[in-house]
Amino acid sequence: QGSQNYNPDYYMSTTPSRGQNDRFQGNVVARWQPLSWLDGEFAIGYDRTNEIDNSFYDAGNRSTDASGNQYIGGISFSNYAYQSYNASMNWTARKDLRRDLNLRFTLRGLYEAQDNNYNGQSGNGLVVPGLFTSSDLIPSANNSLGSSVTSVRQIGMFAGVDLEFKGRYILNAQIRRDGSSLFGSANQWANYGRGSFAWRVAE
Repeated sequence: QGSQNYNPDYYMSTTPSRGQNDRFQGNVVARWQPLSWLDGEFAIGYDRTNEIDNSFYDAGNRSTDASGNQYIGGISFSNYAYQSYNASMNWTARKDLRRDLNLRFTLRGLYEAQDNNYNGQSGNGLVVPGLFTSSDLIPSANNSLGSSVTSVRQIGMFAGVDLEFKGRYILNAQIRRDGSSLFGSANQWANYGRGSFAWRVAE
């Protein structure tokens, strides 16, 4: 007994573990110009990851654990699933109000969502060696079950105007409204504004 007798090669050869991870990502973008001065862009994206992390410690394996708990074996299962998806829409209109006055109007919407799921179980004490399912665990207070589910939703809406006069005076204004499920019902929405003016001295 004692940590000085720990043999990492023996531990690795007698403690099989399995990890598996797969991921899928996809994105589609479409553009449409119904009028010479109006064009739109639409995008949809999806991302999903599945992860499995299992480990086993067979009953009867040698151990340097003075308590002797590891002699009875143990298992641990963890499964994770993460997914996110988003969709966006963007419209841009360009118009010459006068020969020397140009207008650009932008309207955009964005939706995002994330979902995470976790399931885990672990315990010590296998009925017989060589069986590695949770139903083969001896009922014990050391056995545990756990799971969690989280979901986040976000929405953003934008509108902006750009004016350019004689190629040297530029005015920009934008308003934005955002919503998020991370905040309480009284604070889920917020409004923002922005404005700017530029002068091209060289012109």
